[in-house]
Amino acid sequence: MRTYAIVGFGTAGYHALKAIRRLDAGGTVDVYTNTGLAPYNPMLTTYYTGGKLSYREMFPFGSLEEIQKTLPFRCICDTVKAVAAGRTVETENGGVRTYDKILIATGASAFAPAIPGLEPERRFFMRTNEDALRLRRALEDKQVKSAVVVGASMVGIKVAELLAKRGVRTVLADLAACMFPLAAYEDVAAEIGRRVEQNGVSLRFGRTIDHVELESAHPRPRQIAVMTDGERLEADLVVLCIGTRANI
Repeated sequence: MRTYAIVGFGTAGYHALKAIRRLDAGGTVDVYTNTGLAPYNPMLTTYYTGGKLSYREMFPFGSLEEIQKTLPFRCICDTVKAVAAGRTVETENGGVRTYDKILIATGASAFAPAIPGLEPERRFFMRTNEDALRLRRALEDKQVKSAVVVGASMVGIKVAELLAKRGVRTVLADLAACMFPLAAYEDVAAEIGRRVEQNGVSLRFGRTIDHVELESAHPRPRQIAVMTDGERLEADLVVLCIGTRANI
């Protein structure tokens, strides 16, 4: 009986499990995950935050229990410390197991550059299940009146859209000169920009946030995003949508 390990259980890990079970129904498969969650689609997080999908609908393949019924595997909820050349997996809790085959499918995390003055509780991302939950909770609190979204990407535009639809004064900023600088022709980018503005989002290109200040001379302290050109924008929250880095 062959043994397999899948490190990471996102959509890639799920489809790897599906392929293994198609080719080897009797092998042993261990799935390592540090979230304990079923695979979810990061592209659906903005739809959940915006109220277009239920929480369950972020998990297109069902719950862990539902997946295990059709694709048997053992779920190991632990953080993998190392994968050695000898095909062994070591976890932070001290477990060491050897396998015939190991797949690393750990995905990527949101890129999070340091912005001076930006407090963690006012800094948001849109990549993971927890990111979606956190931003939705912040919006449901109804204290968010203004926001700056950094990154004129597919994710950034969706975040800006859902903020604007909730009545939040939203600015979408990017160091690039237009929307989707690596994916759209100039005239197409300009048209997309016009449509975004028509939906209530202000655009700032060729600049980004330099630092953040907190103005306390108000009944409710205001967070001010100071842009690289000196413009000062009120921002109850800042959402960073500027790409990802591999989890390796």
